[in-house]
Amino acid sequence: MKCTFKLLSSLVLMSLTACQNQAVERNVTSEMSRVNQSNNTICLALKEAVTNAWEETSIPGLSAAVVLPDQTGCSSAAGWADVNRKIKATPDTRFLSGSTGKVFVSATAIYLTQQGLLDLDDPVSKYLSDEPFFDKIPNGRTMTVRQLMDHTSGLADHVYTKEFTEIMREGFANKKAVSPRDVIKFVFDQEPLSKAGEVFHYSDTGYILLGLVIESASGRDYYDVLHEAIILPLALNSTSPSRGLYHDKLANGYHDQKYFEFSPKESLTADGWMRWDPATEWTGGGLVTKPENLARFAWKYYQGLAFEKPYLEQVLTAGTIQQKGDFKYGLGTVIFETSEGIAYGHLGVIPGYGSSMVYFPKLKLSISIQGNVNDVGMATRLAIREAVVKALKAD
Repeated sequence: MKCTFKLLSSLVLMSLTACQNQAVERNVTSEMSRVNQSNNTICLALKEAVTNAWEETSIPGLSAAVVLPDQTGCSSAAGWADVNRKIKATPDTRFLSGSTGKVFVSATAIYLTQQGLLDLDDPVSKYLSDEPFFDKIPNGRTMTVRQLMDHTSGLADHVYTKEFTEIMREGFANKKAVSPRDVIKFVFDQEPLSKAGEVFHYSDTGYILLGLVIESASGRDYYDVLHEAIILPLALNSTSPSRGLYHDKLANGYHDQKYFEFSPKESLTADGWMRWDPATEWTGGGLVTKPENLARFAWKYYQGLAFEKPYLEQVLTAGTIQQKGDFKYGLGTVIFETSEGIAYGHLGVIPGYGSSMVYFPKLKLSISIQGNVNDVGMATRLAIREAVVKALKAD
């Protein structure tokens, strides 16, 4: 249900077929904020790229945003937030953002370190050993908080267990979410995939445990800490928890059913309520947002400007293990090479919605792209990024 190792690799390598061929008419909207005359050219390039990408694919609705070196930005959207209800996609349309939320979870943990409430090199047992389930967690006594964050805990991923698939089938049918403590049961008493700290294994289970660590260390609900640490100070007013059945301005998601084939083909009912509760994802992602908020967060966070004390070096330090593919994984962050040098970010995939968030430090440029399909595709992401970068360099 979350962004998997294969989907992480697709920041550089992968493209999935877009879902749901939809007959849609031309429909494009754009928004420019605090843009000076020279940056207007870049924003027009973004609008054209989004329009072209939408016209060349079967994605019902596509939206993107950029934040430029001077911190001005712009957004553009094309297509439909909801095809049947004829609701246009606009820059304010929101999407479930999948595993891009892991960056926010990791950032929240770092915030707690700056408050003196958490140490990333502490054993997880310091925060969770009182839980009755704790000794059933593989590597529970040896893994550290940092190893949860960089996926080197040795934990498997509950998403791929038969038991989780069955409980999700029930959850989609009765519109009930699975609690974090019930989610992690699916890896209880399993053999670890490796010793803690030895090998990279992408694990949503690890991030669910990280959420429990955050709540234990702070004594508060995860979303309350996130709001204090990031949402409020960065004024990410369109970003909210993905729990419950109603979310304002949420696009209808069109699911191709290649995984969780039993989930609804459309996420929303005719009156705009979700057909299933996405709260199961929790700290595996757990957000509803729009591209502008993702791009603005990435611009701040990956310049080291989100918190008062230095933190960026540890975020961008990948584990000592050589990663597969063309990327490494820091603390909640994919680190990969591009034609424009190193880049940082994350993908997010959840039934009916695909998101990406990337920051290019050499250019001081962030770009976020979201669509109401499982994944907008590598070709689409690259086309939009290349158009913006070309305009930026020409400026």
